Amino acid sequence: MNIIHERPPNFDALVAAGFPIVNKPILFAWGDIIYNPGKVIVPLPLQLHEAMHGERQLAHSEGIEGWWQQYVYDDAFRLEEEVLAHQVEYRSWYGGCGNRHQRRNALKAVAKKLSAPLYGRMISPHKARLILREAIC
Repeated sequence: MNIIHERPPNFDALVAAGFPIVNKPILFAWGDIIYNPGKVIVPLPLQLHEAMHGERQLAHSEGIEGWWQQYVYDDAFRLEEEVLAHQVEYRSWYGGCGNRHQRRNALKAVAKKLSAPLYGRMISPHKARLILREAIC
């Protein structure tokens, strides 16, 4: 994926919809592009997370803009999409074969992100850990 240090095309619409993204180090997938307005370092697990979104956007029946429209206004869709991307990210952080300590730390960190206000607190940290753990069992 290409990384561009700009806001995504729908940034203003996301802000208007109430997403807490202004002045935050957040990445945005737009097909095969990662928008990185904060110019943060993008480690491989986050690239893979965004790549999952990008692949699903490109495969969406209404294209990238349709995916984003559904993501913004359909909480169940947003949760499903974030679970898939966070599972990929979680597996990548410990390489699928890390020790118990590495898995636990990765699980805790990724579950915290998945249950954060950015996504509307759609899931508790405990439930996020359970769902992420399912991805490897």
